[in-house]
Amino acid sequence: MSSLLMTRSRGTWGNFNRFWASQSFAQMAGQVLYFGLPLLAASSLDLSASAVGLVTFFQFLPTIIFTPLAGLLVDRLDRRTALLVCHGARSVVLVLITCWWMLDPASMSSVWLAALGCGSLNAVADIATLAIIPEVAPKDQLSSANSRIQTSLAVAQVAGPSAAGFMVGLGTFSLPVGAGLAFLFALGLGLGFTVPQRVDAAGASRSTGTMPGSAITQLRDAVRIVVRHRLLRALIIQMGLFNLFEQAVITLFMLYGLREFGLSASGVGSILSLGAVGALVGSLLAPRLMRRLDRGIVLAVTMGLASLPPILLPMLSSASSLVAGVVSAGVFLTYGWGLTAFNVASITTRHELISHGEQGRTSAFYRLVAYGALSLGAGLASWLTAVLTLRDALVVPIAGLVVSYLGFVRQVLGGWRRPSRRGSSAMRDRREGVVPDR
Repeated sequence: MSSLLMTRSRGTWGNFNRFWASQSFAQMAGQVLYFGLPLLAASSLDLSASAVGLVTFFQFLPTIIFTPLAGLLVDRLDRRTALLVCHGARSVVLVLITCWWMLDPASMSSVWLAALGCGSLNAVADIATLAIIPEVAPKDQLSSANSRIQTSLAVAQVAGPSAAGFMVGLGTFSLPVGAGLAFLFALGLGLGFTVPQRVDAAGASRSTGTMPGSAITQLRDAVRIVVRHRLLRALIIQMGLFNLFEQAVITLFMLYGLREFGLSASGVGSILSLGAVGALVGSLLAPRLMRRLDRGIVLAVTMGLASLPPILLPMLSSASSLVAGVVSAGVFLTYGWGLTAFNVASITTRHELISHGEQGRTSAFYRLVAYGALSLGAGLASWLTAVLTLRDALVVPIAGLVVSYLGFVRQVLGGWRRPSRRGSSAMRDRREGVVPDR
C-alpha cells in the first residue's frame, strides 16, 4: 500500500478560492448539460421518448463503467492537469457537436455522443476534484473547503434546470455554446491555482500519485482501506443503502404526489426542487456543526435529517392537497438540508482518514457504489409498483431508509474518535491507510 504523504504547505484561501471558482463554473455547466440535453432532445430535436431516455442513460453510463479507471488515472497522473484537461476536452466535445448540428440539425446520434463524451470526462473530473480538495484546502479547514464546493453544487442544482430551459428556448446551438463557454471559463480560472507537491517517506518529491503494482492490485488496496476501517466501511455501506432507497422514494413520490395528493406536475417538481434549496442551507451550516459537535454526532444527526422525514409521506394520503403539499415541501427541504450537511461531514472525514495518494481510487470506489445504488433504486421502484399498491410501494423504501439509518447510527457513534495530541501519530497512520480500525 501507499505510504505517500503530502507536504502540507499551508494552503491559502486565495489559492483554494481560485480552484473553487473554477469548479463553480464547471459544476454549473455540468448541471446545465444534465438537464438541457434531454430537454433539447425532446423539444428542439423532437426525438422519441425512448431516445430521450437514452440521453439520460448515456450521461450516467460512463460514471458506472469508467469510475474505477478514473480513480487509477487520478492517482497516477498529475491531478491538476487531469482536471484542466477534462475542462478543455468538454469544451472541444461541445464545439464538435455544435458543428455536427449545423450539418445535421436532427441528428439523434450526436446527442447521444455528446452525453457519452461529456459523461466520460465528468467521471474523471469529479474524482480529480475530490482528490485535489485536501491538497489545496487551508490547513485545518477541510470542512469549510468541502462546504464551499457543496455550496456551488447546490447553487448549480437550483439554477441549472432554469438555465438549461432558457438556453434551449433560445435555440438549438445555445446549450452547447453556453456550456462550452462555462467549461472554458473553468479552464481559465483553473490555470490560476496550484497543487503542492507530495513527498514519499524518503523525502523525494513526487508530482503524481503513481504507485507500484498492477492496476488490479491498486484498486484492491483502495477497497481494502475502506472496508477495513470501521467508520469508512460504515460510510460506504450507508451511502449505498441510502441511495438505493432514496432514489426509489423520489421515483415513487412523483406518482404518489400526482395520484394520491392530487398535485399538479409543476407542483411535484417544485416540491422536489426544495431539496436543492435545503442543500444550499446544509452546505453553509455544516462547518459550524463540525466545529461544535463530535464528528460521529454530526454524521448521525445529519443522516437522520435526510432519512427520517419521508416517514410522513404515506401518512398524508387522506390529507387535503394543500396540507399534503406543504408537509411534503417540508420533508424534502429537510432532506436536502440533512443530506448535503452529511456529505460535507462524510467527505471531510474521508479526506482526513485516507492518504492523499489513495484519494482518487477510494473516491472512485465510493462513487461507484453511490451511482450503482441510484440505478438499482429506480429499478426497485418499478418492481414495487408492479407487485404492491402505490402507497405500500412507497412504504417499503421508506422503511429501508429507517432501518439502514439505525444500523448506521450504531456503527458511526463508535467509529469516530477525535485524535488527541498523543494520538496524532496513530491518526497519521490511519490517513496513510495502513492501520485498519476494526
